[in-house]
Amino acid sequence: MSVILEGRDLRKSIGDNPILNGISIAVEKGDFTSIVGSSGSGKSSLMYVLGLLDSPTSGEVYVDGRKVDFTDSKSLSDIRNRKIGFVFQFHYLIAELTASENVIVPMLKHGIKRPEAKDRSFALLSELGLKGKEGRKPYQLSGGEQQRVAIARALANDPEIVMADEPTGNLDSKNSALVMDVFLELNEKGRAILMITHEPELAERTKKVHEIKDGLIIGGEEAAPGG
Repeated sequence: MSVILEGRDLRKSIGDNPILNGISIAVEKGDFTSIVGSSGSGKSSLMYVLGLLDSPTSGEVYVDGRKVDFTDSKSLSDIRNRKIGFVFQFHYLIAELTASENVIVPMLKHGIKRPEAKDRSFALLSELGLKGKEGRKPYQLSGGEQQRVAIARALANDPEIVMADEPTGNLDSKNSALVMDVFLELNEKGRAILMITHEPELAERTKKVHEIKDGLIIGGEEAAPGG
């Protein structure tokens, strides 16, 4: 299996407060990896560093074997846009836009022409069980439907890996199960997924589990650094 994303000896501090204390982790093509831990354990901070949304205090991140330069904001933005799709606990959909338009936005930023982007948005929404709801605005959708629109948006530019930070944290049990089923189906089709969760029952359904405490991986299956 080829390594898509790798962090080596990642450390992150805010002032004198250490958040990450030397984590090495790799995500391979086809992985479905969950990061579990209590609030404040460092799991979301790890995802933000691996997702190039935040820089580590020290340590290195590699994408497709290439070391990331955290001082090059243009390069960081380009890698995120091409390689990584994000799903958060709160869907962050644009309230004034329809479901389709929300999915189209990242494609336009990627240089895809609007007609092609619209066709792809409809295809993605249909794949996620939202056929016929492309023209609805977020307030016209249930919480689970809004999160599925957010997943479609994360898939808009066909990323190699989807990162999900507590994607079911704001949903009831029924919608949580539906969203988890979507992730499992995406993974079965070959999409790599890295999911942050505090729910053990969700983590148990993934292929790999890493437990974090006090900024360190203390349990679960850890991929060896170096690929």
